[in-house]
Amino acid sequence: MITQRHMNIVLTVVREGSFTAASKKLYISQPALSQAIKQIESELGATLFNRLTTPVELTSAGRLFVDYAAQMLLLDRNLRTRLAAAGGEAAAHLSFGIFPQHSLQLMPKVIPEFYRRNPDVHIRLIEDLSSTLERLVIDGQCDLALVTTGNKHSRLVYRLIENAHIVLLAARDTDLAASVPGGTSISLALAAGETFISMNPEHPLRIIQNRLFERYAISPRIILETPNLETAGRLAALTRSVFLMPDSCLPTPLTPDYPLNVYPLDDPDNLYPLYLCSREGHPLSKYENDLFEIICNRMRTALP
Repeated sequence: MITQRHMNIVLTVVREGSFTAASKKLYISQPALSQAIKQIESELGATLFNRLTTPVELTSAGRLFVDYAAQMLLLDRNLRTRLAAAGGEAAAHLSFGIFPQHSLQLMPKVIPEFYRRNPDVHIRLIEDLSSTLERLVIDGQCDLALVTTGNKHSRLVYRLIENAHIVLLAARDTDLAASVPGGTSISLALAAGETFISMNPEHPLRIIQNRLFERYAISPRIILETPNLETAGRLAALTRSVFLMPDSCLPTPLTPDYPLNVYPLDDPDNLYPLYLCSREGHPLSKYENDLFEIICNRMRTALP
């Protein structure tokens, strides 16, 4: 019998592009994942993946299975949402996606109030990049996600929560920090001679950074790329480098021993919008609306 677990396994392999990456995402061994896929294929009497390609590709039967699996997961979540909203007996579950740094700063201020309002709701936090979270919401594997995006998906609804501002962080032994006091609003052109640590190319912050570089006609040296803002901060402090970060991800409060100077950018294009996204046609339940309201109310207090 094909279960939701089986559907999630197949969808994760498709999303990650390989059995190895999917097994890490699912916290199971690769042999266990391979065996699960074989069991699913045996149950269906069809091969789902072409294992000779990299990344693995779906067969025609696999594409059909993925389409139906996504629909089934979506129907299940919609049913649970509507039953919970109508006071039914179905247990209330909420899968909420969020970028790890936002989770660190925001969730301690959101979750306690949410549980005061909704003590019987079980939450599963999914921490990942916005692009991955959007795909999870579309596939029905995540109910809501806090994302920032450059290109909105037509199958998702985006509700603006906050326009964060991008700031430049500089190690205290950089030329910029030696000449300009921290907290000063600056043009990014002042950092043209510094070495940068950047987000990976697909990261929304990197897309904004590229746009700013082009606007100021600068091409700073990038010494490292990472998907993790905390990693970028630690390495910048150790390598006399600078990097860009949304102010919503800064530690609060900033203490005197923080090893980086923070510079607001004097540029109208330094906005970093944060959205709550859900599937098109997915009505928000009472507890999902509560989460949206609490995040909106707490976001400003989470900003430094």
